[in-house]
Amino acid sequence: MPSDWDEIKRLAADFQKVQLSSTLQRLSERNCIEVVSLLVEKGLLEIIYTNDGKEYLTPDQLSTEIQDELYVNGGRVNLTDVSRTLNVDLNKVTAAANKITHRDKDIHLILGQLVNEDYLQRVALEINEKLIQSGEISAGSLAEQYDLPADFILQKIIERNLGKTIHGKRDPSDPKVFFTQTYISRCKAKIRGALAALSRPTPISSILGQCKLKEKIFYSLIDDVSFDGSVTSKMSGAQYIPNVYKKAQNEWVTNLFKQNGYVQHDTLSHFGISDAKTFIQRQLPNEELVHLEKCTVGKRFVEQLDAAIEECISSGSYLDVTTILPTDLSQGDIDKLFETVMKPTTSRNVLILDTTIFTNVFLDRLVLPVKEIVEGNVKKAIESGKYQQYLAEKLTSGRQTGLQETTGDSKADRREERRRKAAVGKGGGGTQGRETKTKSTKKHYRGGAGEKGGFDSDSDDNGKVSKKKTAASIDLITLKEIIEVVETSLNKLNNEELCYLAKDVALHFYPQFSKEALHTAQQVYEASLQNSTQNRRQTHAALQEKLNNLLGDVRLYEKGLKVS
Repeated sequence: MPSDWDEIKRLAADFQKVQLSSTLQRLSERNCIEVVSLLVEKGLLEIIYTNDGKEYLTPDQLSTEIQDELYVNGGRVNLTDVSRTLNVDLNKVTAAANKITHRDKDIHLILGQLVNEDYLQRVALEINEKLIQSGEISAGSLAEQYDLPADFILQKIIERNLGKTIHGKRDPSDPKVFFTQTYISRCKAKIRGALAALSRPTPISSILGQCKLKEKIFYSLIDDVSFDGSVTSKMSGAQYIPNVYKKAQNEWVTNLFKQNGYVQHDTLSHFGISDAKTFIQRQLPNEELVHLEKCTVGKRFVEQLDAAIEECISSGSYLDVTTILPTDLSQGDIDKLFETVMKPTTSRNVLILDTTIFTNVFLDRLVLPVKEIVEGNVKKAIESGKYQQYLAEKLTSGRQTGLQETTGDSKADRREERRRKAAVGKGGGGTQGRETKTKSTKKHYRGGAGEKGGFDSDSDDNGKVSKKKTAASIDLITLKEIIEVVETSLNKLNNEELCYLAKDVALHFYPQFSKEALHTAQQVYEASLQNSTQNRRQTHAALQEKLNNLLGDVRLYEKGLKVS
């Protein structure tokens, strides 16, 4: 700097001396132009014209003036501004700037700008001040602030001055980030204090917002901070779960299970436990557990349900299991519990409908009046002739079915006989007979429209006959009658709340009562036939005796007439 200032003073003195001196021999402007042009033509001089063509200067002078502009602008200048200030074409200025950078390693051309080492040192001092204030700084933010490439700032400013002008450390996880040790210590203290104050699961994003930390810094320092808890992951949406919360959670689940004998999964989901079954199994490793869809039950709860069912069977009553089961169990859970509790001997003595277990004794009481209705319906059917009509239709159906089967067999035999004769006739006789091969043909079923006299047509006709004849049936007891009896019995027993299951009970007993009604009708009908036959025999004997008496009287009358 002092030498430059001395040079400026010397040039100013020379300029003043030239201005004060007087000369007798002067060249005109035109003569000067001609002299310069002659030197340029002979290659003795290289000049650069200004944009308006009124002035020209040498390349060395252009380089000097560019460096002067760089100095005047504080060590950083845009070549566009230099071109405008010197009134020289931008291409000439750029070419001269390139020569300057090759000649002087302390001057750099970057993004159309010239910067020198003085400017870079000043920027390094500013970066150090910013780093001290914020504790952390990145090359990206500096590039945006100084309008310079991040790599240029990183290589030419930060790395050259790190540990000297810039007092900081590089982030091991991100080479473009730098921080101070004081900043790291301050961040650790914030993290440690925030985690120690928490007593329930908290999103990491909330902790970062409270501590005003970046997520990357938090996760890079979390392993170096001693805390009483755990972080679920190092991804977005992670949570911090304190150990005190886990302890309270485990104690709550254990106490709940000991008190009720089961743990509902929805309750655990409110505590942030997604896999409830695995958590319960890990928390209660020594318990015999049954995992259901909605809850997990223990051995004591299963034994309690088993005892309630046994008591229900012994008392001959019913049991609504919803009164002892958790309220939010699904039907699938209840069915699985039944499978666990029910034994083969127990299953034979009960009927399970929906969530209610009925004992056979209780059901028999419900449907006992049905037998009276069956007897009444059987008597009416026999007296009205409906049962006799049913027997006739059933007998006719059986005969036609047997006849159809016999006809089908006969047709098949005749068809087979014709095939056998045709094969013998085509083969000829003797050793000279030519052997022929018969190609078997397969007849395809065509939905009831087969060939005339064909097997498929016969089969279809048989099927139609069978369907028509098996349609003979008689209803000696209806489902509606059974439902009404069950509902009436439930009302009499003060169990109106079970009336919604009356139809299910009736469906269960309907096949049984239908079969019993047919059996009863058969017995009553046979008994009536026997009574009718016996009555006819007695009437016939009385009539025969009366006729014999009348015949004897006639003969006596005849003899009397002959005597007279």
